[in-house]
Amino acid sequence: MKIAFYGYFFTSLIFYLAFKSKIGNRASFFFNSILTSSLVPLFLFAIWYLGPLFLPTLEPLWFELMYSFIILFINGIMAGVLEKSYESVTYDKKARIIIVMLFLASILIYTGFTFKLPYIDVFKLPSL
Repeated sequence: MKIAFYGYFFTSLIFYLAFKSKIGNRASFFFNSILTSSLVPLFLFAIWYLGPLFLPTLEPLWFELMYSFIILFINGIMAGVLEKSYESVTYDKKARIIIVMLFLASILIYTGFTFKLPYIDVFKLPSL
């Protein structure tokens, strides 16, 4: 999820630097990029876990890798389509604050949990 977040964000940044003269509304592009960067890991999580839900196993390793690459490709297409569909949106001040807060929270989570894993696992029942 971390690589999806940072990968999409840096790809958007490179796109901006390469095509900034062709971008009409730069503020909208900026907020769309950081919003989509924050949502991409959620898409990846939701779509990837459909496999373990419906398939008995993701083994052997080559099958899991192919499955993961396909899901990553689908995720990238979905993110691009979504970002393209709201490129003309103008966000009000409250929406921009929420988008920036979500983006900063994503940076904190993906960077912080690189160095210290959370004490709660997503699918593990807590021991009482």
